[in-house]
Amino acid sequence: MKVIFLDIDGVLNTNSDREISNDKLKLLSELVSKTGADVVLSSSWRYGWNQPEKNQPGTRIYNLKQLLKDNGIVIKDTIGLDLTKSIQIKNYLSTNVINNYVVLDDEPIDSTNLVQTNGDVGLTQSDCQKAAQFLLN
Repeated sequence: MKVIFLDIDGVLNTNSDREISNDKLKLLSELVSKTGADVVLSSSWRYGWNQPEKNQPGTRIYNLKQLLKDNGIVIKDTIGLDLTKSIQIKNYLSTNVINNYVVLDDEPIDSTNLVQTNGDVGLTQSDCQKAAQFLLN
């Protein structure tokens, strides 16, 4: 299995504009399609992701799920909530059969497979090329 650990803020949007970017969604969709990777949400947006009462029309979680779905992206899973993001990613990797993975995040994460985006720019074509190298090797 191939996995993309996905942060949202600074990846699918920018630090100056918290709206999800259609251009960034398209880049992610192309990466998922090209690599066949599953997407695991590692963003703080995962808080409440699996709670139906927080997933009502008009909420950011509902809107994000719909935007992802409209772009052919399905969140397969979320990392845990109780420890740091780096530790939760390591735990996920140790408890699942993962062949290749990449972490897309604008913050430094303790991972050799990190593609760190510029939060002021968000996901770029160059970032996606780097991510694909992790996933396809």
